[in-house]
Amino acid sequence: MTAVPPEVLWAQRSNAKVDSKNIIFLKVRLVDPTDLKIDLKATSLDITAKSDGQDYSLHIDFYAEINEEESHYHVAGSHIAFVLRKKEKKSEYWPRLTKEKAKYHYIRTDFEKWVDEDEQESKPEAGDFDPSTMDLASLAKQYGGKGDPSKGSTGPSEYGDLSELAHSAAAKKE
Repeated sequence: MTAVPPEVLWAQRSNAKVDSKNIIFLKVRLVDPTDLKIDLKATSLDITAKSDGQDYSLHIDFYAEINEEESHYHVAGSHIAFVLRKKEKKSEYWPRLTKEKAKYHYIRTDFEKWVDEDEQESKPEAGDFDPSTMDLASLAKQYGGKGDPSKGSTGPSEYGDLSELAHSAAAKKE
């Protein structure tokens, strides 16, 4: 059986001064991989694995070098998550993940982690979010909700009183 490349999602941050903000987020989608081999080097990443009876193989030559000692990965049930530290500190983003200018159909932007280059200093990291500090009632009011969100709607919608509309529609059917 011919090996196919797994889906790869990536995003990045760059900072000319702070190492921890100079990283690549890489997510390789492989569900419960077996026979997994990962070879992470300063200039490339190689992965081979089996998943659901399919052989997978991935080779990426990075656009620029990473610091392999300060990079790490975690194998989860549905993917392998990498946090790769860029070797050279720059404020500019890499123009692409790969050394080659070719577009690969299996490499895509991870929009859950992506932050525009000019907004990266102002946007908090997803890891900074603490749901225990969230006040859902005030959030609902802020976005047009009324009252206790667990009790459903307590007032007319932006379309008026829908109960009157439903009553008049039922009367027309009779």
